[in-house]
This record gives sequence, structure tokens and C-alpha cells, in this order.
Amino acid sequence: MVAVGGVVIFAGGWPWALAMALFNGASCVEYFGMVREMNKELPYPPPEWCINLCVAACASLPVLLHATGGKMTSIIVATVISFTAICAALIVNEESHFNEFTSSLFGLIYCGFLPTFWVKLRGMSGVSLATPDSLLHHWPAWLGGPGIWTLGLAATITIVLSVVSADVGAYAFGKNFGKNKLTAVSPNKTVEGAIGGLLACAGTCAALFSVMGWPGTAWQGAFLGVTVFFTSVFGDLLESVMKRNATMKDSGNLIPGHGGLLDRFDSYIFTGSVTYFFVIAVLGGFRRVFSVGYY
Repeated sequence: MVAVGGVVIFAGGWPWALAMALFNGASCVEYFGMVREMNKELPYPPPEWCINLCVAACASLPVLLHATGGKMTSIIVATVISFTAICAALIVNEESHFNEFTSSLFGLIYCGFLPTFWVKLRGMSGVSLATPDSLLHHWPAWLGGPGIWTLGLAATITIVLSVVSADVGAYAFGKNFGKNKLTAVSPNKTVEGAIGGLLACAGTCAALFSVMGWPGTAWQGAFLGVTVFFTSVFGDLLESVMKRNATMKDSGNLIPGHGGLLDRFDSYIFTGSVTYFFVIAVLGGFRRVFSVGYY
């Protein structure tokens, strides 16, 4: 899975958009599986057609975004239209309950709108990071050559590796020094582990800023790392809350030994959008410093 993910990230474009479409659809199925478990004692769980419509909408967003050249208005409009259609159908149904509206809206945002920012992030062009004084300038031709290193590729790899390092740092610190529980929602997490994860995430992000020649300072990289860490923890804890309310150990069984997609990638749900706006606002000065395009 790691090798396939790496190839798809480097490929970008349609392979990445289609991979995210599959992720969105599968994660939406897992999400509604948890919703059904939460509401199994209620007389009206979300109907099958409602779930199928949400899954289709979530899966279509990455494809739509890439097909329209990265225009955010396309997925905003698509999300609004999808929710409006679901609401209209639910209103017609006399047996509809309010929880069906809220679970549908949250599903569209959580499993569709937010993950689609990874397509927007990966598609960022603009400044080339493979400058003559950068280590990326020596990237081998058989791996695509230095020209492959757009801002979007560097940003995607930086955040993925930063979240991985946060997990490793949290595990190492938690196992060796963990004494104080972080939250009852996730009993295995400790304050000491969180500190280790924070340091690892900020350090990795700062280091990659320097190594990859990001258009920013290492301090800005560390700031992004801190932001990404707290965002990833929020995504992790949010999924833990949903699983706890659904009395489920895992969100699914798609990945043997790891549970479902949301179990493995919950930390990434919010980080794509946060990183995108960081690049635009902090590094780009809202596009005044350099032009950020989409390819």
C-alpha cells in the first residue's frame, strides 16, 4: 500500500484524483456504517438511497475538481447541490428524521469536501523548487527529473511524512515516558506521547522546508508542522468519538490488521485543507508573493 501510494502521489494528475475518489467513496461507506450503528436503536436509520447518494457525491468531488482545472467553486457548488437534493428527497419522505439531514451534511463535508483538498494541494504549480542550489536539482531523470518537483508535490510529501513522523514520535514518547492520559476518548494516548508527536512533526516539517527548498523559512515550516500536528490529532480524536458512539473497534475491515480506511487515514482528513490555506495565506501572501496555479 505504501509503494502504491507513493507512485500515485508522484504521478499526480488523474491517477491522484481517481485514487482520492476511491478513498472518498470507501470512507463514506465506512462513515455511514458507523452512523447506522449509532442509530440502530432508532426507528429511522439513514435510508440506503441516502447513503448511496452521499457516497456518489463524495466520490465525484475529486474528479470534478481535477476536470475543472482545480476550481474550488466546482466542488462547493457540487456539495451544495448534492445536499440540497438529499434534503429535497428527505423532505418528501414523511418518515425522515432530523438526524438524517445532519449525518448527510457531515458525511458530505467529512468524506467528500475536506479530503478533496488533497487534490487541490497536489495540483499546485507556481514556483519550481528544483533550483540549482536545491538538493532536488539532482533528482534522477529515471524518477522524472528535477522538473517533477512542483510546489504541490513537495507540499503533499512534506505533510504525509510529517504526519507519519508525528505518529512515530507519539508512539516512542508514549511507550517510554507516557504516564498521563491525554483524553478519555482515546485511552491509549498520553500527554507525553502528544509532546513527542508535536516535536517530531514540527521538526520533520521544518527540515523538509529546508531540504526541499520551500519558498519559506524553516521557522515557517515548524509553524506548519505544529498546525498539522494539532489538525491531525483532531481528526484522529473525532473518528475515535464516532467509533465510541457506535461501539465499534474499527471503522471497517478494508485493510487487514489495520481496520478501515478511516482508521488508517483519519489524521489526514483535515490536514490537506489546512496546508493548502497555509501555502496561500502565509507563503503566498494571498497570491501576492508568487502565483499558485493548478495543472
